[in-house]
Amino acid sequence: MSALLKKTQGERLRLIGTRNRAMAIDDARNLLLERLGLIQRIGAPRLHHLRGHPLIEWTITDAGMAALSEIRAATRRN
Repeated sequence: MSALLKKTQGERLRLIGTRNRAMAIDDARNLLLERLGLIQRIGAPRLHHLRGHPLIEWTITDAGMAALSEIRAATRRN
């Protein structure tokens, strides 16, 4: 296998690893926000039209909007 091909495959694997970690972080954050009642799922997961992995749509709850308003107000004061 050529050095260029090995380098290209290595870069692709690193990108996939980075994307998988980012997706895992997003999933963990969303599950925590859901358990806190700040967001909720909209419908059932649907498959991504190109990649085939499931996508979940979320919406912010009233409690989430209230928390966001409090954070924005506190940020403006500081």
